[in-house]
Amino acid sequence: MSARKRRMMAVVGVSAVAVAAAVLMYLAPSFRGAPSAVLPLAGPAAHTSNDETIRFDFLDPSTGWAAAAASISSSRLWIYATTDGARSWHEAGFIDGLGTTYPVDVFKFFDHSRGVIAVGPEGVNAFRTNDGGHTWTRFEVPVNTSALTFADVDHAWATTPYGPVFMRAYATADGGATWRPMPKLPVEGSLIFSSPLDGWLSDVDALGLYVTHDGGSRWESVDLPPPSTAAGSISNIDQPVEILPGGAVVVIDNSVQTEFISLDSGATWRYVTLPPDVTDYSSIAHEDSLHWWAFDGTRLFKTADAGATWALISSQIAYDNLRPTILDAQHAWARVQASDDTSTGQLRGAVWELDTTSDGGLHWTTMTVPVPV
Repeated sequence: MSARKRRMMAVVGVSAVAVAAAVLMYLAPSFRGAPSAVLPLAGPAAHTSNDETIRFDFLDPSTGWAAAAASISSSRLWIYATTDGARSWHEAGFIDGLGTTYPVDVFKFFDHSRGVIAVGPEGVNAFRTNDGGHTWTRFEVPVNTSALTFADVDHAWATTPYGPVFMRAYATADGGATWRPMPKLPVEGSLIFSSPLDGWLSDVDALGLYVTHDGGSRWESVDLPPPSTAAGSISNIDQPVEILPGGAVVVIDNSVQTEFISLDSGATWRYVTLPPDVTDYSSIAHEDSLHWWAFDGTRLFKTADAGATWALISSQIAYDNLRPTILDAQHAWARVQASDDTSTGQLRGAVWELDTTSDGGLHWTTMTVPVPV
C-alpha cells in the first residue's frame, strides 16, 4: 500500500451542525435532469479533479450521496448516489441555473428519500428532495436570513447574520412552507436543535450558553463549570455546541480552551478528559454519546464512557489529525485531502479523496469519487 493511502491528510469536517440559506429568488419549482440525460461521470476515480468541489453524506455504510460541481464557477450541481459504500456511483439528479455551486453549506439526508441542500455564498439557494435526490424543489427562507439548522425534516430554524441590527430567528414546522418569527434571542450566536423542542444557543464569542425546551420561545442561561487546569487546545471552532447521537451535548468553551459534556440535557456538566499526551479536542470524533474515537499521529484511542477513560486501540497508521464521521462501531468515512508521496511531487490544488473503514478504524480504504466533466 502506498504512503498516500496510509495517510489521512487535512480532514475537512462534515458534521452537522449550523447550516446556511438566504433570500429566495424566483426560479422554476423543480430541478431535475431530462429522462434521457446521461450524467458526465469520469470514473471511477480515486480522487476529485483539481477544481472540483464535493460534499458527502452517508445514511449507513452502504447508502450515501455526493454533491459535486466541476468547479466553483459552475452553474450546475450534480447529485450522485451510492448503494455499495462508494465502490460505485450513479446519477441521482442535478440542480441547474445556480449563480455558484460553492459552498455547499447544507447537505443532509434524513432517510432514503428526504434530504435538504443549501448552496452558494451564505446559502442563497435552498432545496429539498423527497425522492432520494432525483428531483429538488426550492423552498423559501425568510428574507435576510443566512443560517439554517434542522432538528428533523420538518422542523428548522433560520437566523439573520450577526451585525449592527440584532440577529433575528424564525422557525418552521412544515419544512419551510411557512415560517414564524421567534421572540428576541438573548444573545447573538449559533442555534442548534436536537428535537423540535430542545435546542441550544451559543454566544457569538463563545462566552455564554442558553437552552430552550419549547422550540425557542424561551431561553434559559446555562452555567458551565469553571475553567479546567488541564485544558487542551482548540482551533477553528465555528460551532461550539455539538449534539451527539443519543442526546448528549458537548460544549467547547473557546474562551478558556476547555470542553464540557452533559448527559442530562444540561442539568450537570463535567470536563472532557483527553487521551494521554493528546492536547487537541478537535482530534475527537463521536460515535454516540458514550463511544468516541480520538486520533493523534499514529495512535487511535477509544472511550466507552464519554471520555472518562481511554484505551489505545492502534498505533500502526499515520492518522494525521483524522476526524471522520462515524456511522457505527465499525464503519466511518472521511473526506481527506489527497497527496502523492512520490518523487514526482504533490497533486495540485484542493484534490479530495473519500476514505472509509469497516473495522473500527484499524484500516482505511480509498474509495471511488464521482468526477463531473
